Amino acid sequence: MDINYINNLLQEGKSVKDIRTILGVGEKSFQKQIKQLGYKYNQKIKQYEPFTGAGASPITKENSIVSNKNDKGMILDIQIEGLNKETFKNNIIDLAANYERIKNMLDDYEHTNSIHAQNEILEVNTGIKIDSPEGEVERTTVRISKDILLKWNKFCDKNKQFSKKDLLGQAMIEFIQKYDK
Repeated sequence: MDINYINNLLQEGKSVKDIRTILGVGEKSFQKQIKQLGYKYNQKIKQYEPFTGAGASPITKENSIVSNKNDKGMILDIQIEGLNKETFKNNIIDLAANYERIKNMLDDYEHTNSIHAQNEILEVNTGIKIDSPEGEVERTTVRISKDILLKWNKFCDKNKQFSKKDLLGQAMIEFIQKYDK
C-alpha cells in the first residue's frame, strides 16, 4: 500500500471510503495496513501522516513504501476487463507484501492434499484409523433410530479431529470387511 498514492487521491477530493473501494480493501483491513505502515489520518489536513505516538509501529524501510513524488508508478501494459490500472497495481503490491504468507498457505495446502497424504492412514491416540481411499463422494440419506443417531453424534463430538464423513466411511469399510465373507 502506497501512502503517497493514497494522499494524492485525498488531495484530488476522494474520501477514505472511495479510496478503500478503489483499492478493493475493507475498512478494518485498510486501517490495519495503514497502522502497520506507521501512519494515521490527520482530519485537519485530510492526509495520512507518520504516527510515532503510543502503539505506533516504528517506521522502518521494511514496513514503509517510500516513493518519489515525481514517480509515475509501475508501467502496466496489462489490461483486464473490469479492473482499472490502479486497482491492478495495488492488488499486485498487496500480493507482493503478503508473498511469504501466501507461499506458506500454498505449501501447506499442497502438503495436505498431495496424493500421498490422501492415501495415508491417519491414526490418533484414540486408536481410530481412517483409511481414506480416493474416489468420488456421493451424497445419500439414511433413516436411522434416534437413539443410535444420538450415540453417533456424541461419538463424533469426541473425535472432532475426523469428519463425520470419514468416520462413517471407515465404520462401513470395517463392517464390510468383518461380515462380507
